[in-house]
Amino acid sequence: MRSVRCVQNFNHRRALIVSENFRALDRLGDSLSRLGMSVLHLAPENGEVVMDKDNLQTERDVLFLDGDLGIKVDVPRYPGLDLSMIPVVGMVGIEAPSRLGRLFSYGATAFIKKPVHAGTVFFSLFMAVNEYNQQLAWNLNLLEQNQRRRQRRYVIKAVLLLMKWHGLTDEGAYEWLRQQSMCAQTSVEEFAKQLVEQAARQPQAMQPGRGAMVGQENALSITI
Repeated sequence: MRSVRCVQNFNHRRALIVSENFRALDRLGDSLSRLGMSVLHLAPENGEVVMDKDNLQTERDVLFLDGDLGIKVDVPRYPGLDLSMIPVVGMVGIEAPSRLGRLFSYGATAFIKKPVHAGTVFFSLFMAVNEYNQQLAWNLNLLEQNQRRRQRRYVIKAVLLLMKWHGLTDEGAYEWLRQQSMCAQTSVEEFAKQLVEQAARQPQAMQPGRGAMVGQENALSITI
Protein backbone atom coordinates (compact mmCIF):
# COMPACT_ATOMS: atom_id res chain seq x y z
CA MET A 1 0.00 0.00 0.00
CA ARG A 2 1.46 3.33 -1.04
CA SER A 3 1.87 5.85 1.77
CA VAL A 4 0.89 9.44 1.01
CA ARG A 5 2.90 12.29 2.49
CA CYS A 6 0.99 15.45 3.34
CA VAL A 7 2.28 18.31 1.19
CA GLN A 8 2.58 21.68 2.92
CA ASN A 9 5.35 23.36 0.96
CA PHE A 10 4.56 24.39 -2.62
CA ASN A 11 7.88 26.01 -3.41
CA HIS A 12 9.17 25.33 -6.95
CA ARG A 13 5.78 24.10 -8.14
CA ARG A 14 4.00 25.55 -11.17
CA ALA A 15 0.48 26.98 -11.35
CA LEU A 16 -1.29 26.75 -14.70
CA ILE A 17 -4.15 29.27 -14.77
CA VAL A 18 -6.84 28.80 -17.40
CA SER A 19 -9.08 31.83 -17.74
CA GLU A 20 -10.21 34.56 -20.12
CA ASN A 21 -9.74 37.42 -17.67
CA PHE A 22 -6.27 37.30 -16.17
CA ARG A 23 -6.42 40.87 -14.88
CA ALA A 24 -9.15 39.81 -12.48
CA LEU A 25 -6.82 37.06 -11.21
CA ASP A 26 -3.77 39.21 -10.46
CA ARG A 27 -4.26 38.61 -6.74
CA LEU A 28 -4.20 34.86 -7.33
CA GLY A 29 -0.94 35.09 -9.26
CA ASP A 30 0.64 37.27 -6.57
CA SER A 31 -0.40 34.86 -3.81
CA LEU A 32 0.96 31.86 -5.69
CA SER A 33 4.25 33.64 -6.33
CA ARG A 34 4.60 34.38 -2.61
CA LEU A 35 4.21 30.65 -2.00
CA GLY A 36 7.21 30.04 -4.26
CA MET A 37 5.28 28.90 -7.31
CA SER A 38 5.83 29.96 -10.89
CA VAL A 39 2.70 31.04 -12.76
CA LEU A 40 1.76 30.31 -16.36
CA HIS A 41 -1.42 31.73 -17.93
CA LEU A 42 -3.19 29.63 -20.54
CA ALA A 43 -5.66 31.54 -22.70
CA PRO A 44 -8.29 29.87 -24.91
CA GLU A 45 -7.56 29.61 -28.62
CA ASN A 46 -10.35 29.05 -31.13
CA GLY A 47 -12.81 28.41 -28.33
CA GLU A 48 -10.83 25.77 -26.46
CA VAL A 49 -7.77 25.13 -24.32
CA VAL A 50 -5.62 22.15 -25.25
CA MET A 51 -2.99 21.19 -22.70
CA ASP A 52 0.16 19.36 -23.77
CA LYS A 53 0.35 16.29 -21.53
CA ASP A 54 4.02 15.76 -22.43
CA ASN A 55 4.86 19.03 -20.67
CA LEU A 56 2.88 18.30 -17.52
CA GLN A 57 4.46 17.00 -14.32
CA THR A 58 2.19 15.34 -11.75
CA GLU A 59 4.48 16.12 -8.82
CA ARG A 60 4.93 19.77 -9.81
CA ASP A 61 1.98 21.26 -11.71
CA VAL A 62 -1.38 22.44 -10.39
CA LEU A 63 -4.20 23.59 -12.68
CA PHE A 64 -6.40 26.55 -11.69
CA LEU A 65 -9.45 26.32 -13.92
CA ASP A 66 -11.98 29.12 -14.30
CA GLY A 67 -15.41 27.55 -13.99
CA ASP A 68 -17.10 30.47 -15.76
CA LEU A 69 -15.51 29.57 -19.08
CA GLY A 70 -18.04 28.40 -21.63
CA ILE A 71 -15.42 26.59 -23.69
CA LYS A 72 -13.91 23.15 -23.97
CA VAL A 73 -10.84 22.49 -21.85
CA ASP A 74 -8.78 19.40 -22.62
CA VAL A 75 -7.41 18.28 -19.25
CA PRO A 76 -5.15 15.24 -19.84
CA ARG A 77 -5.91 12.09 -17.87
CA TYR A 78 -3.40 10.09 -15.85
CA PRO A 79 -2.25 7.08 -17.93
CA GLY A 80 -4.52 4.10 -17.33
CA LEU A 81 -6.71 5.91 -14.79
CA ASP A 82 -9.95 7.90 -14.85
CA LEU A 83 -8.20 10.77 -13.09
CA SER A 84 -6.81 14.11 -14.19
CA MET A 85 -3.07 14.11 -14.77
CA ILE A 86 -2.48 16.97 -12.32
CA PRO A 87 -4.39 18.46 -9.35
CA VAL A 88 -7.20 20.85 -10.33
CA VAL A 89 -8.50 23.84 -8.38
CA GLY A 90 -11.87 25.04 -9.63
CA MET A 91 -12.34 28.82 -9.60
CA VAL A 92 -15.98 29.66 -9.00
CA GLY A 93 -17.70 32.95 -9.76
CA ILE A 94 -21.31 31.90 -10.37
CA GLU A 95 -22.21 28.96 -8.14
CA ALA A 96 -24.47 27.24 -10.65
CA PRO A 97 -24.75 23.43 -10.29
CA SER A 98 -23.93 22.95 -13.97
CA ARG A 99 -20.66 24.88 -13.64
CA LEU A 100 -19.69 23.09 -10.44
CA GLY A 101 -20.47 19.78 -12.09
CA ARG A 102 -18.30 20.66 -15.07
CA LEU A 103 -15.38 21.47 -12.75
CA PHE A 104 -15.86 18.12 -11.02
CA SER A 105 -15.76 16.40 -14.41
CA TYR A 106 -12.41 18.06 -15.08
CA GLY A 107 -11.09 16.60 -11.81
CA ALA A 108 -11.35 19.51 -9.37
CA THR A 109 -10.54 18.41 -5.81
CA ALA A 110 -10.84 21.91 -4.31
CA PHE A 111 -12.49 25.23 -5.11
CA ILE A 112 -11.71 28.90 -4.70
CA LYS A 113 -14.26 31.71 -4.86
CA LYS A 114 -13.93 34.64 -7.25
CA PRO A 115 -12.95 37.37 -6.72
CA VAL A 116 -9.94 35.66 -5.19
CA HIS A 117 -8.89 36.67 -1.68
CA ALA A 118 -5.28 36.09 -0.71
CA GLY A 119 -6.24 34.32 2.51
CA THR A 120 -8.05 31.52 0.67
CA VAL A 121 -5.32 30.58 -1.83
CA PHE A 122 -3.16 28.40 0.43
CA PHE A 123 -6.19 26.54 1.80
CA SER A 124 -7.52 25.70 -1.68
CA LEU A 125 -4.06 24.71 -2.93
CA PHE A 126 -3.44 22.53 0.12
CA MET A 127 -6.76 20.72 -0.25
CA ALA A 128 -6.44 20.23 -4.02
CA VAL A 129 -2.93 18.78 -3.96
CA ASN A 130 -3.33 16.51 -0.95
CA GLU A 131 -6.77 15.22 -1.94
CA TYR A 132 -5.45 14.54 -5.44
CA ASN A 133 -2.45 12.66 -4.06
CA GLN A 134 -4.78 10.51 -1.95
CA GLN A 135 -6.95 9.71 -4.96
CA LEU A 136 -3.94 8.95 -7.13
CA ALA A 137 -2.42 6.59 -4.54
CA TRP A 138 -5.76 4.79 -4.10
CA ASN A 139 -6.24 4.38 -7.85
CA LEU A 140 -2.67 3.14 -8.39
CA ASN A 141 -3.06 0.63 -5.56
CA LEU A 142 -6.32 -0.59 -7.06
CA LEU A 143 -4.71 -0.87 -10.50
CA GLU A 144 -1.83 -2.87 -9.05
CA GLN A 145 -4.17 -5.20 -7.15
CA ASN A 146 -6.28 -5.82 -10.26
CA GLN A 147 -3.16 -6.59 -12.26
CA ARG A 148 -1.93 -9.04 -9.65
CA ARG A 149 -5.34 -10.70 -9.50
CA ARG A 150 -5.27 -11.24 -13.26
CA GLN A 151 -1.81 -12.78 -12.95
CA ARG A 152 -2.76 -15.28 -10.25
CA ARG A 153 -3.71 -17.80 -12.89
CA TYR A 154 -0.03 -17.92 -13.78
CA VAL A 155 0.79 -18.84 -10.19
CA ILE A 156 -1.56 -21.83 -10.42
CA LYS A 157 -0.06 -22.88 -13.77
CA ALA A 158 3.49 -22.50 -12.46
CA VAL A 159 2.71 -24.54 -9.34
CA LEU A 160 1.22 -27.33 -11.47
CA LEU A 161 4.27 -27.34 -13.77
CA LEU A 162 6.66 -27.57 -10.83
CA MET A 163 4.64 -30.35 -9.27
CA LYS A 164 4.57 -32.28 -12.55
CA TRP A 165 8.20 -31.93 -13.57
CA HIS A 166 9.95 -31.83 -10.18
CA GLY A 167 7.65 -33.83 -7.89
CA LEU A 168 7.06 -30.97 -5.49
CA THR A 169 4.00 -30.60 -3.30
CA ASP A 170 1.77 -27.61 -3.98
CA GLU A 171 3.13 -25.91 -0.85
CA GLY A 172 6.72 -26.69 -1.85
CA ALA A 173 6.19 -25.37 -5.36
CA TYR A 174 4.65 -22.12 -4.12
CA GLU A 175 7.42 -21.66 -1.55
CA TRP A 176 10.00 -22.10 -4.32
CA LEU A 177 8.21 -19.48 -6.42
CA ARG A 178 8.09 -17.11 -3.46
CA GLN A 179 11.77 -17.45 -2.68
CA GLN A 180 12.84 -17.09 -6.32
CA SER A 181 10.62 -14.03 -6.83
CA MET A 182 12.29 -12.41 -3.83
CA CYS A 183 15.71 -13.12 -5.34
CA ALA A 184 14.53 -11.64 -8.64
CA GLN A 185 13.05 -8.64 -6.78
CA THR A 186 9.63 -9.04 -8.35
CA SER A 187 6.19 -10.24 -7.29
CA VAL A 188 5.29 -13.93 -7.13
CA GLU A 189 2.67 -13.31 -9.82
CA GLU A 190 5.10 -11.68 -12.24
CA PHE A 191 7.76 -14.33 -11.62
CA ALA A 192 5.22 -17.13 -12.22
CA LYS A 193 4.09 -15.43 -15.45
CA GLN A 194 7.68 -15.33 -16.73
CA LEU A 195 8.17 -18.99 -15.76
CA VAL A 196 4.99 -20.16 -17.54
CA GLU A 197 5.79 -18.15 -20.66
CA GLN A 198 9.35 -19.51 -20.71
CA ALA A 199 8.02 -23.05 -20.34
CA ALA A 200 5.67 -22.50 -23.28
CA ARG A 201 8.57 -21.34 -25.47
CA GLN A 202 11.04 -23.98 -24.23
CA PRO A 203 9.19 -26.97 -22.69
CA GLN A 204 12.43 -28.89 -22.25
CA ALA A 205 13.69 -26.24 -19.82
CA MET A 206 11.14 -27.40 -17.26
CA GLN A 207 12.08 -31.08 -17.41
CA PRO A 208 13.81 -32.69 -14.43
CA GLY A 209 17.50 -31.93 -14.24
CA ARG A 210 17.33 -29.17 -16.83
CA GLY A 211 16.39 -26.32 -14.47
CA ALA A 212 14.23 -23.40 -15.51
CA MET A 213 15.17 -20.31 -17.46
CA VAL A 214 13.31 -17.25 -16.26
CA GLY A 215 13.88 -13.65 -17.33
CA GLN A 216 13.45 -11.12 -20.06
CA GLU A 217 16.44 -9.17 -21.30
CA ASN A 218 18.86 -10.95 -18.98
CA ALA A 219 17.75 -14.56 -18.51
CA LEU A 220 18.09 -15.83 -14.96
CA SER A 221 19.07 -19.49 -14.74
CA ILE A 222 17.38 -21.28 -11.85
CA THR A 223 17.91 -24.94 -11.05
CA ILE A 224 15.79 -26.91 -8.62
